[in-house]
Amino acid sequence: MSEIEKPLRVAIIDCGIDLQKLYNGARHGYMAIWVAVADLSFNAIEDCDIVIIPAGSDSTLLATKLEHLQRYLRHGGWLFSFDGVADGVLENVRWRHTPTNYKKQHFSVANTGFQSLLSFVDLNGLVTKDGIKGWWCEGELVGEHLIPLIVDADNRVIAGVVNFGANGGRLFATAAARLPLFSSEPMLAANVFFRNLLKSRSDSIKFRPDRIQEKHLYLHAGNFAHRSFLASNEFGGRFSGIHWTCLDGDLACSADSIWIPWESNATSLQRLWPTFQQAVSSGTTLIIEDLRGSWLPGVCWHPRPVDSNWWREERRLDLVTESRLSEVFPGVSERAFFWHYHGVFDGPESGTPLLKTSEGMSVLSLLQKSEWKGQMLVSTLDATFEYGVGRIKETRDYINAVLTFADANRPKREPSTNAPH
Repeated sequence: MSEIEKPLRVAIIDCGIDLQKLYNGARHGYMAIWVAVADLSFNAIEDCDIVIIPAGSDSTLLATKLEHLQRYLRHGGWLFSFDGVADGVLENVRWRHTPTNYKKQHFSVANTGFQSLLSFVDLNGLVTKDGIKGWWCEGELVGEHLIPLIVDADNRVIAGVVNFGANGGRLFATAAARLPLFSSEPMLAANVFFRNLLKSRSDSIKFRPDRIQEKHLYLHAGNFAHRSFLASNEFGGRFSGIHWTCLDGDLACSADSIWIPWESNATSLQRLWPTFQQAVSSGTTLIIEDLRGSWLPGVCWHPRPVDSNWWREERRLDLVTESRLSEVFPGVSERAFFWHYHGVFDGPESGTPLLKTSEGMSVLSLLQKSEWKGQMLVSTLDATFEYGVGRIKETRDYINAVLTFADANRPKREPSTNAPH
């Protein structure tokens, strides 16, 4: 699935303020397309990957363009509004004035599944304190469908996200946050946040459904190990990587298998469970490596210390194979299943244990139900993650065995007009 990556096409709404230097595309590697607010229409922005509403924009004129902005969002576009959202511009979220005590201003990341957007962002660099120039925040965001991203000590939403349906776009808004800062310092908090937003958008395009070719989907969370696994010579061509924010029902149900690696976003997995259940019911095989948070119904995960030295010292781990293991994976040696695991689990009641610890706790189980056309391999084995990290290459045998299992259980589906092409 390799291809020459094209720069993002970023539309900047021009309200007559001199922002050419601030939003110079060369600074963050995108193609800047300036659209005068008076000329804003769906046709003017429909081919753009991102539309930016800069700080200080003319909300009176923007309010007359609501129809075009909403249509853009419904068609999958991403909109970044960096200076609050004036009433009438976007119907799903608005800005509200509330006083801020700058000397006691403190931000935290909301646990709502978008934490990766704040990776390496120094939250102290986003607040305004004595002698520190950071985010200027005088107000908060409110909205029925607003997902918090950053909140302050008073639980006001300082930055948030609005999703526009399974196949729609996404609105990112901040409460009077002047982003991105004009500075050559790349590690300034505002610059890092803006760069993360751009990177997230780039990933969503690279792995969007109309570019999915392989039938084994790797549901990544954007971290190094996941991306390294997808870039590997051995497995990169056998998987289609897709960020968890881009998975929808049609795509999940058309896949032969969906892989959930270690270090996935547990909060998002819980919300995605109905999609996974629909996919397995239709015939997809679900491969699970991360059960933290007990997000899988009927399964209770228990943490255990991770033995990270066994492979250096050539020790056998505390693992016991069950009789069905050789039936599910014929011709595969036990060694393919023996490396360190991240916790153990109880259940599911109808599951078939394949690998346990000496205390009788499950590490790998097969789950099949009569009402399902597919099945689940439930485990705490971090095979694809470790392969991506590059420390335990022996995990390739397990990964290949599971791929063979998924291929052997590939469902016969009727062609669907709703499935991705």
